[in-house]
Amino acid sequence: MVQRPTLKRLANRKYQSNDVPALHTWLESQGYVFYGKHAYNEYGRFSHQEAHAQSGESSYSNGYIQVLTNGEIYTPDPHAWRLLDALVDDKVSERVM
Repeated sequence: MVQRPTLKRLANRKYQSNDVPALHTWLESQGYVFYGKHAYNEYGRFSHQEAHAQSGESSYSNGYIQVLTNGEIYTPDPHAWRLLDALVDDKVSERVM
């Protein structure tokens, strides 16, 4: 069984991981495929594709999660939002300014 990582919410739809290798393993266990680095400060991107069939017709939805080398995580994919929101540790207190 793959250990579930814990994330911190930095802003709306922006997350932070303190253990990127554990996040990498967990995302792959959730059906995401690692497809490499695209920028110097990027750890890599993870893609998720789903097939849908209705009335004999097929369609596909595809989304991705971008993970930076500093552990910041971004995604425009609503499917990923639900997945990542479930990893946020709400008990982590935010810094007081």
